[in-house]
Amino acid sequence: GGGGGGGGAPGGGGADDDAAAAAAAAAAADEDEVRAPIAAFQDRIINEAEDDAQRMLAAVQADALAMQQRMVFDRAEANDGKWSCTHCKNQNFTKRDTCFVCGSRRETPSGSSSNSVINSLFKPPSYNEASPFFQTLEKAKSEGKWVLVNIQASDAFQSHALNRDVWNDETVGELIAENFIFWQRDNLSTEGGQFCRNYKCEHDLPHICMIDPRTGRSIKAWKSEKWAQPSEACSLLFEFMERHPAPQPSGSPPAAAPSTATVTTAATTTTTSTTSTVVSSSSASISATTSVSSTSATTAAATAPAASDAPTSDSAAAATTTTTNAATAATPSAAGGASGVSDAPEAEPEKESTGPICELPAEPPQDQTHSKVVLKMPSGKRVVRRILPTDTLEVIFKAASALCECPMDLLDISTQMPKKSLYDFENGLACTVADAKVAGNMLVVETGKRRKV
Repeated sequence: GGGGGGGGAPGGGGADDDAAAAAAAAAAADEDEVRAPIAAFQDRIINEAEDDAQRMLAAVQADALAMQQRMVFDRAEANDGKWSCTHCKNQNFTKRDTCFVCGSRRETPSGSSSNSVINSLFKPPSYNEASPFFQTLEKAKSEGKWVLVNIQASDAFQSHALNRDVWNDETVGELIAENFIFWQRDNLSTEGGQFCRNYKCEHDLPHICMIDPRTGRSIKAWKSEKWAQPSEACSLLFEFMERHPAPQPSGSPPAAAPSTATVTTAATTTTTSTTSTVVSSSSASISATTSVSSTSATTAAATAPAASDAPTSDSAAAATTTTTNAATAATPSAAGGASGVSDAPEAEPEKESTGPICELPAEPPQDQTHSKVVLKMPSGKRVVRRILPTDTLEVIFKAASALCECPMDLLDISTQMPKKSLYDFENGLACTVADAKVAGNMLVVETGKRRKV
């Protein structure tokens, strides 16, 4: 019995050792299963702004494609105005862009070559702004241009006629591309429908208006019948530009305030002009006028800024000199006062020019690369002239001389916005049309102004 007990002790010790070994192995296994910590990193789980931009871009592209399909002039549709789905052959209404049965997007049939030629005549202009309306306003604001808006209707032939006759005209296209931003949509597009609701023009299509990019206000709207011909469209655009100067670009500096000397001189000139009207009644009036003129001169001299008794700047000296001369010129002589007539010097009559009238320069052919300018003659008539970009401004003066039948040295031609004489460009009349950037603009011709050529 004792031997058995002695044999049991080693057996018990072996079980404890096995348990300890198993526990150690389990602990080692647990240690092996513990993963290393993840290294720190930065990542963006979701980008709402980018997703919104992509969704908006996709919507704009889909809307533009749908509008392009709607505005195709010859869509080869059935006589009842329906279109056939190319997948399930279901007949759908014209205004639907997707099939009512299978949901497939409407496809424009290629048609014959004659259909393609017809459609090319009525296609929208290439300068149509593809950006959304709010981005178009921002672009116009930064460039200092008005936004010319045209909302069309696919079922109105006048909308297609505008594309064919007006918007795709070369002169009209150059004029719009140079001075405006053109935004055209149809009334069934997302933005076009929203524009019609906001500006209440859904019952007057096609609609043409001018939008101020700074405020979004429609400042001028026209009946589409007035835009039937390119010449009428140019006249309407030029008339608008004459009455509404282009807005200043958003990045341009504000206009400088007038100087003190300028204000002083203007005030003195006004006083002198007023007192000179009182003259020519009697000798007493002459004395009173002389007194007032002297007082004006003294007051203007005291107003001019100076650090000491002598003027310290050219502007102050110029203001004092101008004031003194104005007061002296306004004071009549005793003989003039006795006769009741002012002795103010009359303007010397302009001498007639001895220069010849220029011959009308030849225009480049239509198939040659050229630009166009519109000359507004003194009579109000507008003349469109083709010129080469490499031509000098002297060619424009020669054309105006021949059209006005006036010597070139009695002419002055200037841009409208801003008003700037062509003489004042760098290199004067030797400056090229391309460097002066006058292509597509209206130039105002004035006669009776002598200038050195």
